[in-house]
Amino acid sequence: MAIAMILDRPLDEILQTLGHDGSEILWSNRPEPKNRRGHGIQECIDLALSFGVALVDILANPVFDDGTTPVFSEEFGQQRFNNYLNQYDGLLYGVTATDTGHVLVWKDQMLWNPGDGKSFPVEECPITVWGLWIVIKSMD
Repeated sequence: MAIAMILDRPLDEILQTLGHDGSEILWSNRPEPKNRRGHGIQECIDLALSFGVALVDILANPVFDDGTTPVFSEEFGQQRFNNYLNQYDGLLYGVTATDTGHVLVWKDQMLWNPGDGKSFPVEECPITVWGLWIVIKSMD
């Protein structure tokens, strides 16, 4: 599980603290894995804060409230996002080719897939990236 990896905590501790493993089926009319409860980002934010860590959302392509007008030029937006990748560890999130939400761990300049534990460079990212929850430690 990505939040356990980024917080450097044992998975059992994280699941016990959250009170569930995310496997509960909430939507019987959806295909796997979209039918499962999973773990919401608000749960992860609360959990991280309980360990003195803040998660700050950095959008890959932020837009104004009209939903289409980019806040930044494409060049500056990419440079900005890359700067965050170079400075912080975090949780990279987006969707797979089958439009399923997915989170990868961004740590030590490598991506890690929490599902299988494999690592790979950012150039081989298998998701369409929506953003990065950067990790800010020592929140006291």
